Amino acid sequence: MQVLVQKVGDVARIQHTQQIDHDKRQQEFVQAIAQETQHNTKEVNQMLKSEHAEIHQRQEKQKKEKNSQEKKGKHENEANNDSKSLNNHDSGHLLDITI
Repeated sequence: MQVLVQKVGDVARIQHTQQIDHDKRQQEFVQAIAQETQHNTKEVNQMLKSEHAEIHQRQEKQKKEKNSQEKKGKHENEANNDSKSLNNHDSGHLLDITI
């Protein structure tokens, strides 16, 4: 009986030590995961900021191109309108009369 009581105490002590080691490993994993998560979050946020800036630059470039095309189109339309108005004025004073 004395041997069993002593062995039960030893087993309890060993199990307690194993549980403490297990808890320590689990805590280390939690810390490693938290560090990775924090690192990845920073990287993602930096990427999002740079992507946002790149998208903004693209939008600005597209706006500028659109504005320059509109201005170019207006100038061409004005030139076409001027030539059309000249053609309209020229056609009124020439009459073909057939007898």
